[in-house]
Amino acid sequence: MGRDKATLEIAGLPLAETIASRILAVGVPLTVLGPEAIPGCTLQQDATPHEGPLVALSRFRPRAEFVFVCSCDLPLLDARIIEVLSDLIEERDAAIPLSQGRLQPLCALYRAQALAGLPEWLRQGSRRVMEWIECLHYIRVPEEVLESRGLSRYCVRSANTPEELELLLSPKAARLEPEA
Repeated sequence: MGRDKATLEIAGLPLAETIASRILAVGVPLTVLGPEAIPGCTLQQDATPHEGPLVALSRFRPRAEFVFVCSCDLPLLDARIIEVLSDLIEERDAAIPLSQGRLQPLCALYRAQALAGLPEWLRQGSRRVMEWIECLHYIRVPEEVLESRGLSRYCVRSANTPEELELLLSPKAARLEPEA
């Protein structure tokens, strides 16, 4: 993106605040893992910036059985996804949506016990999110399932470039053809 995605303005608010307000609006308490506080949220400040999401998650101590993990680059996040993922997780470690055929582990629901094993897993040397995911028992949640529950398939799509952000925020996003 070329700059901190959390600070990109969407409708006059930084993207991270927009996402947080959507999650808070459905009554889910929120802890921000990062450098900056967001109104209404608890802050767990990064011990060392730029270590990546797994290191930040490994330091997080959940106070609930389930944890919704969400990155700050989801401009169309619909917080109702938390309920959808909660309905699907069952006895698994995680419920992870797909976007364009790819898992979205930074917009997923995890059991607290899955996160509890992260410090040990990181001590073994890897910091790659997908390698950790492959160690978990999870369900893939296809875009069609999201749509069948009244959500847009784009609500879990991240914006990694200015062009992706512009496309997701444009009126064209509602008319984009589903991908194969």
